[in-house]
Amino acid sequence: MWRAALPALLLAAAPALAEPPRWRMDAGASRLFFEATEAGRPVRGEFRRFDADIAFDPDRPETARVEVRIATLSAETGRTMHDQALQDADWFAPARFPEARFTLSGAQRLPDGSYVGDGSVTLRGRTQPARLTFRLAVEGGIARMEGEAVLDRLAFGIGERTDRTAGWIGRQVRVEVRLLARQETPAAR
Repeated sequence: MWRAALPALLLAAAPALAEPPRWRMDAGASRLFFEATEAGRPVRGEFRRFDADIAFDPDRPETARVEVRIATLSAETGRTMHDQALQDADWFAPARFPEARFTLSGAQRLPDGSYVGDGSVTLRGRTQPARLTFRLAVEGGIARMEGEAVLDRLAFGIGERTDRTAGWIGRQVRVEVRLLARQETPAAR
């Protein structure tokens, strides 16, 4: 009897096993900001170059898979002194660590309609957990996402030599993402 029920169970499980839709990030319309404090005042910057592989179904966020690759050399604050410091061996050290990564496997929808996902960030060869909270709007195959995560710069060895005690530069760095992506058709993969 169970042999007769097996095909029906497999068909019922097929939607749950289906891959989530893939999305192509629009690099020109997407932004990745960071904000820290220096002497108690905010210092805001941006990574000018990053890309993402995104598989996400808003109705099944637990199936999400995201990988974001960030060119550390592209960090800019608009202030020469800060931009030079970010390229130093004590900070992003892009000559040795040209890329940072954020990965996410699964998310959950919160009662207010937003999402949260636990993933990881790899920066300067160190990987640390990261929690991303985000809002998502999808219309006509276009997704707009805004989210943020808070990272501890010292957990990645950033600025250890310059300010290990965080007396001048705050430990917490807020990362903000604004992403526009278009859903890929199966033939485009």
